[in-house]
Amino acid sequence: MTGAALALPLIALAGSTHVGDAAFDDIFHPIARRLLERCDAVLRVGGASAGADEMAELARSSGKLGTTAPFGIAPATALTHLVTEPDAPTEALEPFAELGLHVVR
Repeated sequence: MTGAALALPLIALAGSTHVGDAAFDDIFHPIARRLLERCDAVLRVGGASAGADEMAELARSSGKLGTTAPFGIAPATALTHLVTEPDAPTEALEPFAELGLHVVR
C-alpha cells in the first residue's frame, strides 16, 4: 500500500493541478505519514524522490527500520503481492515477479 494510492484520487477531487500546489500539499504527504504510522514494513524502491526519502527517514527515526520485533520479518518468497508506485522501475520489480509475487502498480 502506498500513500500515493490513497492520496492521488483525493488530490484530484480537491482540484489539484500539479505536484506542490496547495491541494496537493494539504493531502499527499499527510496521508503518507499517517499510513506510515500503521505499517509494519517499508520498501524503498530506487529512484530520486524527496517524498520517498522523507518516508524512509520517518520509518528509520520511529524505529521501524533495522528492528526485529514487533514487526514480522520474512523472505520475499513469503509474500503474495507487492503494491508499488505506478512508475516504479520495471528492473527493480522483475526479481519480485520472478519469485511469483503479483506486482500491482
